[in-house]
Amino acid sequence: MNKEMQTLAHISDLHDGINEKILDGHKFFIYKNEDEIRVYDSICPHQGGMLHCKNTQNIQEVYCKVHNWRFNEKGECLTTSARLIEHKVLIDSNNIAIHKWGGGGKLMQIALLQTSTHALHNTQI
Repeated sequence: MNKEMQTLAHISDLHDGINEKILDGHKFFIYKNEDEIRVYDSICPHQGGMLHCKNTQNIQEVYCKVHNWRFNEKGECLTTSARLIEHKVLIDSNNIAIHKWGGGGKLMQIALLQTSTHALHNTQI
């Protein structure tokens, strides 16, 4: 694996749907189905609130309690044109890896910067 990457999760530990994983004290959401794996940040692109997961038999979404924004498995907001911050991933055998990022403070700065410039799409860290 590339030394700029770090393992976030093992595919065999994930169920289909939305999974929550913690890396270096920061929460990530991993959406998995039989065709794809997507990794999203846990910071709302609107005002930097913490996102939460609702994963029931009928509903799979990530939501923000601050203004009730809800996001689907593609990272799209169901009420606005906002998108979740999606991390590029490297899948190596059973590992899902993301770029090393150095902590939540940097992610918060990126989320707020993206919100203020409306550049809310696929961030590489």
